[in-house]
Amino acid sequence: MKFFNTLHFRIPAIVLLVGLTLIGLGYVRNVRWRVERRLDFVRDNAHEEGTRLSGIAQHLFRKKLLHTADLELSYASTTPELELGLICDGTNLVCHATRMQWKGVQLDETPLRSVRPWLEEARKSMSGRVQVTESGKNLLAVFPFRNGMENSVGMVLLSYDLRGPIKEATQFAMYETVSQALALLAGCMLIWGILHLLVTRRVDDLLAYARSVSAGESPHIPLLGDDELGVIGRGIGDAVEKMIRTESRLFDAGEQERLRIGRDLHDDVCQRITALQLRVGIMGAALTAEGSPLAGAAGEIEAELSSTAQIARGFARGLAPATLDVQGLDTAFMELAQFLERSFGIRCDIFCEEGTESLDSEMKSHLYRIAQELATNAAKHAKGSFVEIRLKDGRTGIQLEVENDGTDFINFSGSGLGWQFVRQRVRALGGSIKIKQRISGESGSLIVCEVPAHATTKKSPLNTFT
Repeated sequence: MKFFNTLHFRIPAIVLLVGLTLIGLGYVRNVRWRVERRLDFVRDNAHEEGTRLSGIAQHLFRKKLLHTADLELSYASTTPELELGLICDGTNLVCHATRMQWKGVQLDETPLRSVRPWLEEARKSMSGRVQVTESGKNLLAVFPFRNGMENSVGMVLLSYDLRGPIKEATQFAMYETVSQALALLAGCMLIWGILHLLVTRRVDDLLAYARSVSAGESPHIPLLGDDELGVIGRGIGDAVEKMIRTESRLFDAGEQERLRIGRDLHDDVCQRITALQLRVGIMGAALTAEGSPLAGAAGEIEAELSSTAQIARGFARGLAPATLDVQGLDTAFMELAQFLERSFGIRCDIFCEEGTESLDSEMKSHLYRIAQELATNAAKHAKGSFVEIRLKDGRTGIQLEVENDGTDFINFSGSGLGWQFVRQRVRALGGSIKIKQRISGESGSLIVCEVPAHATTKKSPLNTFT
């Protein structure tokens, strides 16, 4: 399973994606709020400063303290955002400025000439005005005052650069967003760890259990706790146990049916063929005594019936090996080897270790059928020069090995019906089966089936015939 398709990745990724989306929206909202708050501060400061300077200018112009007006403007210029401040008389002549280069010139020659349309309105209403320019980069303040010397209305003009406050507010919002993103990342890592501890690791154990069952093994259900995942795991375990018991009963019924067919084939068909062979033999002897030319044909028919009887007995022994319970697996395997050599012309070697004779009938039957299927498949499809069947009695259980030097089955998909039956038999015994490379490293395959020595089920013993 690809990592990006797992819940372990998807849940934290979804949380991270949703969190980043919310943080992005929060960042936009935070920037807007902080910029507006900073602009409100600059606007309030401009209104306060414009009101103060207009009052002071009115007083100083009446008292003719013009140098003091320059001093007041210099105090106002200490505000970082103030870009330019002007005090004009009734003719729009700049009398005082924060930058001396604009002192003594007409307002239309200064950078604040754009406020010219506001002046008449301000002089009529005698009220100040603070407004952000269309570009959004500057805030302009216009405040009128009465010029006592000329009996006219002068103007205090202030221009504030908003780029600095906007940048400052944006950076502050960015710092907050970065800290939130780091907190979100830490939270996602925490969710990642919690998911790994509480869910992913346990799901992996459950998947490993399912794969083992699919591979023909019968492992113990892992401990999954008492939560919902544990309930699911135990439910799967119970279902697998029921499936194994059902498979075992089906195998038992199938084996009994095999035995019945084998007995019928041996006791009925083979006997009929043998009786027919004897009759043809008698008829052939009579024809020979008469000198009939049909005597040769009768002999050929007798030989063909004898061959047919041998083939039928071979099938009967394959369906119901008579020696399985009486003489053990080694003798049954020898008969299987003879069948493979006759049918496929391939050498079949048998090795049965001492200690395997005491196995119960159920295990003997399953092991024989497993070896029969694997060896027959190897003889038919591997196209090698030999097949070897080995049965060992190990410390942990019984080990059945089927080796051939033909086609490599390492990448075998195992989708065939026969292989599925093999897996089910292995699972019924609570064992495992694997396809490996040959120990010698040469071409071919080694199929190893391991079952515990105590693997057995309480069933009636299998009937055989002699």
